[in-house]
Amino acid sequence: MIQTLKAPTREDFEQMAHDNDLSISKIVVNRIKETIESEESIVHIFDVLIEDEEQILEIKLDKSRFQEALEKNLLIFEKHEYYEGCIQIKDLINKFYNE
Repeated sequence: MIQTLKAPTREDFEQMAHDNDLSISKIVVNRIKETIESEESIVHIFDVLIEDEEQILEIKLDKSRFQEALEKNLLIFEKHEYYEGCIQIKDLINKFYNE
């Protein structure tokens, strides 16, 4: 399911991404988990509603970058001490990329 994240401005969203916001990471990891076995080569991860522009940005990710995204989000989860999420990411990496 595609989630929509709201940000007052584009700059606010960019700052959230730069600051490794945990809510963004959770959305990304959950969407990867939902679509990792799909046939799609590019996956729609989430939408961002930029409130001051009344515009929706679609955030997509090429499946060839899933492992890289999982590894980056593992570091973010560790930083935020979200260890349950760390286990979920490690399980995904082991199941799909460490054969």
